[in-house]
Amino acid sequence: YKRAHIDAKLFSFLESMSFAYEAADLAISRAGATSLAELIFYGIPAILIPYPFAYSHQSANAHVLEKTGACVVIPDARLDKGTLVEVFGELVRERDKLKVMRKNYENFRRHQSADLLIKEATDLLK
Repeated sequence: YKRAHIDAKLFSFLESMSFAYEAADLAISRAGATSLAELIFYGIPAILIPYPFAYSHQSANAHVLEKTGACVVIPDARLDKGTLVEVFGELVRERDKLKVMRKNYENFRRHQSADLLIKEATDLLK
């Protein structure tokens, strides 16, 4: 990170992830449901690398966010140092992309959440 002139903080473990999420500009993560819920809640642009050995549910999770433009997905089979450096470097150099990705969460949260809540509530009335 220093050689690339990227202001980054690395920790081996954090007790309170909320501090990290509030300070983060970009996350690199697997695509489990809890991780994605946290990224959505905090609106953090992400590079997602779905875990390939879990019935492909992480891939499906990641592609939902990818369709909204809130993340970039790198399939595990394509993951290597060069690919990650290329995607990461592009996002860090072109900060406007990160702003757009963060903004794309607003549409996802607003429309998807309200629609799902209304559907669940009306289903209970049936």
